[in-house]
Amino acid sequence: MSSPTKPEPTCLIMSLPDEVVVDIIARVSTRFHPSISAVCRRFRSLVASPELYKARRSLLGCNEHRLYVILQSFGENSEPRVYNLRRKPDGGRRLVLISSLPAMPHEASYVAVGSRIHVFGGFRLYDRKEPRALTIDCRYHTMQPLPTMPKRMIGTPLSHVMEGKIYVFGYTNYYNKVTAVFNTLTQTWEPEMTKPRIELRHVLNGPDGYVNSIVYDGTKETKWETEWMLKFNKWKSVCVSDDVFYSYDCLYNKLKAYDTKLRCWSEVKGVKTLLPEKDL
Repeated sequence: MSSPTKPEPTCLIMSLPDEVVVDIIARVSTRFHPSISAVCRRFRSLVASPELYKARRSLLGCNEHRLYVILQSFGENSEPRVYNLRRKPDGGRRLVLISSLPAMPHEASYVAVGSRIHVFGGFRLYDRKEPRALTIDCRYHTMQPLPTMPKRMIGTPLSHVMEGKIYVFGYTNYYNKVTAVFNTLTQTWEPEMTKPRIELRHVLNGPDGYVNSIVYDGTKETKWETEWMLKFNKWKSVCVSDDVFYSYDCLYNKLKAYDTKLRCWSEVKGVKTLLPEKDL
């Protein structure tokens, strides 16, 4: 006589109400969300729901840092698209196209503030006149327009965020330079500032806002100063870490560092093997 067939165990999580399941998923790293979405249609809908990010992950403090990049393929009609670097469950990483976001403007400037990426300037292939400003909500991968920029800037503007305000530096034509200030709290543009003879090359995220060799101090009374130690050195391709600017000197094949507090340059030691080999 054959033994009775044992019933298959039921998945208890399937019997839980949606709000409980959302609370559980909110505690799981986003790199596992694609696997959770593949379980069933119900889970796929819950992972994609705004409630997961709007309430649960924010209230629980389950926020994660993400890297977004703008890539454009070669081609006459190709346009910049937004990609997200995601971690796979096995520990690897891959770039994933954010299909819910449209193509980005050409030659735009991007500034990340909290969970949003602000987009300033640039142009579409068939629309080069509109002074556009946009914002990307990285929680839901949606995009909304911002108030129109007070001035149309040609080329790629430079942007820097400081104390809740975004300073957008650019040219209205080949000679006139202008600085527009966007308040991220009120979501409005403030009266524009002008600074004649300023040279626009880089905007750095130091304790103050640096534009090439000119420093804008936004923590005190509004003023512009010349940073002479920066001005006397030719520098480009700069990144900032802990208030120190790092720049590669291609002429002498050295990595240089500028301390904004001590206001002095120094050579970074111990990285010679990482630098490119120079032909004699």
